[in-house]
Amino acid sequence: MKKILLLLTLILISCERDVDYDMPFKEEVVIQSVLNSDMPLGATTNGFLSFVHIGKTINPLQELDTNNAFIKNAIVTIISDNESYTLNYDSLGYWTNSSFIPKVGKNYRIEVFHNGQTTFAETLIPEVNYNIFDIKAKVSSERMYENIYYFDFIFDIELKIDNQNFTFLTSDYNLIENKLEDFYGKYFTSYKLYSQDDKRNNIVRFPYITYEYTDISKNDEIEVNFLLGLDFFDPQIRLYWKTKDNGNEETGFFGGGGQNIQGNVKNGIGYFFGNNAKIEAITYTHKINN
Repeated sequence: MKKILLLLTLILISCERDVDYDMPFKEEVVIQSVLNSDMPLGATTNGFLSFVHIGKTINPLQELDTNNAFIKNAIVTIISDNESYTLNYDSLGYWTNSSFIPKVGKNYRIEVFHNGQTTFAETLIPEVNYNIFDIKAKVSSERMYENIYYFDFIFDIELKIDNQNFTFLTSDYNLIENKLEDFYGKYFTSYKLYSQDDKRNNIVRFPYITYEYTDISKNDEIEVNFLLGLDFFDPQIRLYWKTKDNGNEETGFFGGGGQNIQGNVKNGIGYFFGNNAKIEAITYTHKINN
């Protein structure tokens, strides 16, 4: 047995050799950007700020260094209605201009001139007219412990929408306050994509995730107040949404950082989407059964 192991070791050693091979690689500009209505450009993807992040692809044989993926020297411009805004490098790949505020109903074009080539993309911030048509709530569970009631709600909210040129996401909804004392609300963020294909008679319906209430003493009724976030996007986001999890990682826009994402950027890689962000304060009254 020892002779066999020795022989295998010698074979493996003799087969090992250095191979010089140049993998085909083309450096490309990567644009990641969302323009949120009435929100200035910031050096982050968090919150409701707009952002423009510009990077580049890295040779897979190159030692990984995040700083190598940032483009810091380029001419970056956003154009709308013959107005041009030059962006300046901020930090960590983000570009800003305090004078630029995206507006609803406007079309925008971004141009990045780098190493003799222009990478560009175009988007719009959709103008959407809607109203909250109906709110329904279902209690999925109701229980009492030590004279305290606990409720799990599932909300259905119907929107009546007058126009169609958009795709939207439900997002960022949370409980804000309650008139009863000793109130606890669960914060939850959920992203779900909808489009005009989901409409029935111009009404879009979507379920809301369960909310849990604790420390609510028995009373005739509970007034539930929460914030509803709606993001009405340029319809181009659909292609991105279908491919965002390909080769998925745990980071990235909307929680997805896939390696095979398809966007709307030309002569480069990435996405440039306009978003009409809306926040609605919702009040719902639930009667407790005595």
